[in-house]
Amino acid sequence: MLFGFRSPSPELVLLIVGLFMGYLFLAMRTVYNQGWVKTFLKFMLLNFCYIILVSIFAILTILISFVLF
Repeated sequence: MLFGFRSPSPELVLLIVGLFMGYLFLAMRTVYNQGWVKTFLKFMLLNFCYIILVSIFAILTILISFVLF
């Protein structure tokens, strides 16, 4: 509903995701008050864990939907 009934352009999606990732990185650097490298390593570890968890739960959701229907 945010973009009407048409899908957003890939450039807009990339911009929004990039802004979110940049904000997350800068927020982590501010909150933990550490250097760029240490913050970047934590940022990458956090994103890696997020991707793994999302993948696991997406697969579980697909499997459960097949079992129920």
